[in-house]
Parts: sequence; C-alpha cells; structure tokens
Amino acid sequence: MIPSYAKHLMCYALSICVSTVAETNSVIRINPETFRQNKKIINERLQELNGLRGPGGGFGGTVVLEPGVYTLDEPLYLPENTSLIGSDRGLPRLIRSSNFPSNQATLIVGGRASRIDPQPHFAMDNEISGVGISAENNSATVNNSKVVAIRVESGQDVRIRYNEIGGHQVGILLDGGARHTVQGNKLTGQGDASIKVTAELSSISTTGISTSHY
Repeated sequence: MIPSYAKHLMCYALSICVSTVAETNSVIRINPETFRQNKKIINERLQELNGLRGPGGGFGGTVVLEPGVYTLDEPLYLPENTSLIGSDRGLPRLIRSSNFPSNQATLIVGGRASRIDPQPHFAMDNEISGVGISAENNSATVNNSKVVAIRVESGQDVRIRYNEIGGHQVGILLDGGARHTVQGNKLTGQGDASIKVTAELSSISTTGISTSHY
C-alpha cells in the first residue's frame, strides 16, 4: 500500500493532482478553419485562459496554433500567465493584413490585455514560441514608421523563442517589464529587423538575425 504522502508527491511530480480548475494549466488548440470562422477566437481564448488564474498567481493556460495561415486584422494580446505556441505538427503563420491598425504591434504582451483584467496582477509568465509572423506583401511599413512584430509592454519572465519573424521594421521590442528571454528566433526582412530592449535584466540571443531584403 502506498502511503498518502507518497501519493501526494507522485501527483505533484506528474502534474495531475488538481483540486480546482484554476490550478490546472489548460491547453486550447485552434486551427486555421476555426479562425477563419471567427477571427477573434485567439484573443477570446487567451482571455478565457487568463481568467483561470488562481489566488496563487500561477496558472493560466496555452493556446496551441495548428499549422496553416492566420490572417490578422487586429493585434493578438497575451494577458498574464498565457502562452501562444505553434503545434509540433508544423509552423503556424500569423500574417498581418493590409487592414491592420497601422500604429499597433502585431502581437502584444501585457498592455491592453492586462489593463482590462479586473483581477489582481501577479508576476507575468508568458511564452511565444514556434510561430511565424509576417505581413502581407512582406512589408509592414507605414509612413516610414517602425512597425513591430512582437511588443512586450509589461510583465516579467516573458519567453520569446524559436519563432520566424519577417516583414516588420522591428522584430521584437522589449518595451517594459523585466527578466525576459529571447532565444533562437529567426528575424528577416526590411529595415533593421532588430531586437530592441528597454526592459531590465533580460537575456537576449542574437543568433538568426538577418537584415536581408525580400
């Protein structure tokens, strides 16, 4: 017979000991066809996952994008404790449409997503990985302004890893928060295709950056 304390440790190690929905890290999968039927579904699901956070401040969830094309007419917002991950079956491609608001980044961590959240804010823990981000006609340039693919506006411990980013003047902008990680991303396109950092104590890997034009 297994002692009760041993069962508790086994459950903890296997991440299957769940007492409430707020303590589980949920996963929601979205495919291109579902997105075409409702272009707000990614933002809606991220907000739903953000609402699962418990009083301990730890758990939200992950949206997994299946391979294919997702044409965006508005920014994607990652609230606290949510992640956006590409499927292991292939790279999903987020394409910024010509109707996209000209003064907004394609994908925003924090910002509006945090401000509209009525719950108390805990340390943010986000990940964006395995996703392609580009723009129609391979160029997101508006009135010579620097259009950003991924902008981190607030939070801590945001991880941006192994994405393919092109067609934006700035690939990744760490504009707020602290202790972010940028690793293994491939950045190509017009302009400087750069990573810009004002956030404190962040770890940046510059491998895979190219300023080649399309």
